[in-house]
Amino acid sequence: MHSSSDLPKTVDPFRYASHGRHLTGNLPVNGMSRLLPDLLSDQSQVTVDLEFGVDESIKVSWMKGQIKTCVELQCQRCLESFSYDIIASFLLGLVRKMEDVERLPSRYDPLLVADGVLVLNDIIEEELIINLPVVPKHPPEVCKVQLHQEPLLSKGKNPFEVIGLLREDDKN
Repeated sequence: MHSSSDLPKTVDPFRYASHGRHLTGNLPVNGMSRLLPDLLSDQSQVTVDLEFGVDESIKVSWMKGQIKTCVELQCQRCLESFSYDIIASFLLGLVRKMEDVERLPSRYDPLLVADGVLVLNDIIEEELIINLPVVPKHPPEVCKVQLHQEPLLSKGKNPFEVIGLLREDDKN
């Protein structure tokens, strides 16, 4: 088991898989150029835990990972900053060519490693991007902008009354 605070920049994932390697460490987000435009701060660290192995039943190398971080996002409702926790797990089936993707069981997300080298920062950055909210915003109860929504139906009334009201509007 390899453990350090700094992960290697690149690995040979097939060799790591055949040896059952385990990596843990931290990556700073300030080097993740595709992720940074979505963040308000580049000061976060990502805790990374990676395990490599081989699924002997189908002879597929895999990489299993878990990442944890807290990033600063901008609420799209009130434009204030807020902290957003990302805790994500992934299981990647390592393939050398596109044709191998079809034989991967559905539990594996395919990862094409054509040249035998994997840049860990790129994989972690991709997983972080996937786990960002589509529209970042505070939970409604803590956001400074309160949306006032009139209920269309008052409690206890017949829900079909609305149809009648709509029909009356059409006739006028």
